[in-house]
Amino acid sequence: MLVNNVGVASVEDIHMKPIAQIYAHSAINIYSQVLMSKFIIPAFIKRFEQNGQRSAMINASSSSHWDMEQGLCFYAASKSFNFSFSEIVRKDYSKYMDVLTVTPRNVIT
Repeated sequence: MLVNNVGVASVEDIHMKPIAQIYAHSAINIYSQVLMSKFIIPAFIKRFEQNGQRSAMINASSSSHWDMEQGLCFYAASKSFNFSFSEIVRKDYSKYMDVLTVTPRNVIT
C-alpha cells in the first residue's frame, strides 16, 4: 500500500510568494505524489501479474481545491492537481489496484 500524504501551505497572495517557495511547495505538494506513484506502480503491476493480488494507494488532496479561500491560491491549485492526478491514476490502473482520494478539511499537525 502506498499512502501519498504530504503538503505544505502558506497563506499569502501569489504575487507575494517568493519564487523559491513556489518551487519548494511544488516539489512537496505535487512532485512527491507523482514520483512516489511512478516508483511504486510498477511493483503493484508486477505483484498483480505474478499472483493476482491487488494493491492500494491512498492519495491526500484537500477540500481547499473546492473552497478557494483567499491567500491559498497556490495551495488550492496544487491540491486540485493532487485530486485530478489521483482520479486519473485510479482509472488508468484500476486493473491492478484500488485508489482512494481523500479531501480533508483543516488538519492540525
